[in-house]
Amino acid sequence: MVAAGIWLFALTPVQTTTLIVAYALLVQGYSTWRLRRAIIPLRLLPFVIGSAVGIPAGIAILELASAVHLDRCRNIADRIQPLQSAATKNAGLEKRGTDRGC
Repeated sequence: MVAAGIWLFALTPVQTTTLIVAYALLVQGYSTWRLRRAIIPLRLLPFVIGSAVGIPAGIAILELASAVHLDRCRNIADRIQPLQSAATKNAGLEKRGTDRGC
């Protein structure tokens, strides 16, 4: 994303976005091709199903919800996220303590 700021001095936003998307696809395609033998399709199934359901559902929500409701949801999510992070860190510390035999 830092490079995008530099590219925006020379290119239009549409051209910069196209450049980012094209190179992202190129890099992901190359790395997937190099690692294709290590990919286990059954492990990818939850991600494919989640994407197949989640992307259309997200688009539908964005089309139906007003900006005020989306802003409220974002504010709620911003308040919940630190609590989840703290709970995760605390759970990790407890787990580490039990691993050492304490």
